[in-house]
Amino acid sequence: MEFEIENGILKKYRGKDEYVIIPEGVKEIGKRAFYDQDIKSVVMPASVTSIGLQAFYYCSDLESVIISENITEIGKEAFAFCLKLKDVTLPKKITKIKPLTFFGCQLTRLVIPEGVTDIEYWAFDACIYLEELVIGNQIQRIDKDAFSEKINPRRFVVAPDSEDEKQCNMLLQSLGTERFALAFLSDTLETNAIITEKLKSRIPNKRFREKFIPELIEKAETAALSKLLSMVKKMSVEEIDGYIEKAEDRPESRVLLLEYKNRLYPAEVLERMQEIQMEKDFGLREKTLADYKSTYSIKKENGVYVIIKYHAKEETVFIPGTIGGIPVCIGEKAFYQCKHITDVTIGEGVTTIGNFAFFGCENLQSVTLSEGITGIGIGAFRSCENLQELHLPNTVKTIAPAAFVGCLNLQNITLPEGITVINPQLFYYCEKLETIFLPKSVTNIGVQAFFECKKLTLLCEKDSFAHKYAERNFLPFKITE
Repeated sequence: MEFEIENGILKKYRGKDEYVIIPEGVKEIGKRAFYDQDIKSVVMPASVTSIGLQAFYYCSDLESVIISENITEIGKEAFAFCLKLKDVTLPKKITKIKPLTFFGCQLTRLVIPEGVTDIEYWAFDACIYLEELVIGNQIQRIDKDAFSEKINPRRFVVAPDSEDEKQCNMLLQSLGTERFALAFLSDTLETNAIITEKLKSRIPNKRFREKFIPELIEKAETAALSKLLSMVKKMSVEEIDGYIEKAEDRPESRVLLLEYKNRLYPAEVLERMQEIQMEKDFGLREKTLADYKSTYSIKKENGVYVIIKYHAKEETVFIPGTIGGIPVCIGEKAFYQCKHITDVTIGEGVTTIGNFAFFGCENLQSVTLSEGITGIGIGAFRSCENLQELHLPNTVKTIAPAAFVGCLNLQNITLPEGITVINPQLFYYCEKLETIFLPKSVTNIGVQAFFECKKLTLLCEKDSFAHKYAERNFLPFKITE
């Protein structure tokens, strides 16, 4: 039986046909119904009203989909890694496009229907071939990383009939790149006033202060002093001290800064801060959860501390394996686009690195992973352009798709024994990659796993799956003993 159908839900497709016509009467395409199937085309009847989670996930040969016009919901990751899907017509009745729905597709043209109000994170990420994009004017929210940073549509129209300033601001912020923002504004507004204001607000707080505080210090009038006080409210004691020194010849500003410092950092507080720092520096005191919260946003889930976000400015980062005896894991997007970090050490005890955890850390050069890590998430180190060193411990068992996409300076890597699957797009565009050791345990290599790795030589054992794969695909290889 090709189709497993229960109460109108298509639970599983078990056929071998490349061109699939879903039977009339099916109301829902269930979770993972076509997961990793070798299909090229799908036609859905009008009776289908929803597509479930990961319904067509990993259908890497899927080229054509005719979606029922009565569908009101498409599940998360429904078409993720459909690497040959170039064109899709979205049904007019959907109101939301969920996370990773079309991640990694080769869409060239995309029309978002008028009824869509929300486009969630990574919905069209890694769709780098998108040339034409039209978004309807009912849109209310687009997550800033919904689209790949690398796309540059030749035709890009957003809410063409809208001149609502609030909506324009939302779109300008959420689309995430200046290139998109300029295209959007030039097509819909007569003035560039909104982008001017938006670009001002993009200036990081510290840079903004460095630019304007010296001017305020030079002025003695009440308005300038009031503005000065409002700007120093987020400053550290060291930053305040720096401006106190600069205000040596301006008594009004100096007095104001001193008063603020004493109010925020009384003498006894400063003394205790110094004691705590000395204890940390000399290893006399184990760091507590409160200590780490000055560096990370952390939540507790199922008996584990999850690092949600790194918000410190240090270039060298240490991630603890445990805090107060409780295990730690690195959450989704925890270090997303932390472009200032250069070195990361992950302590013993951490077992998982979440999806897109270090995505866009373009200056990250070295990562030290401790024994105990078992899983690395989707796109975990994607676009870490300067990553050169990475040793994977023997405990790693799974590395999700696209984990190292765009690691342009990664040269050599050894995959540990126990890895069985090289997932799709794993080393996509690692153009300086010279060697990868593939252990005998590897039994499956996904599509585009080594796409554009032009310098790559596979190191593999004689008669292994990797050896046969290299021969079959005419890839350079070397047999190891």
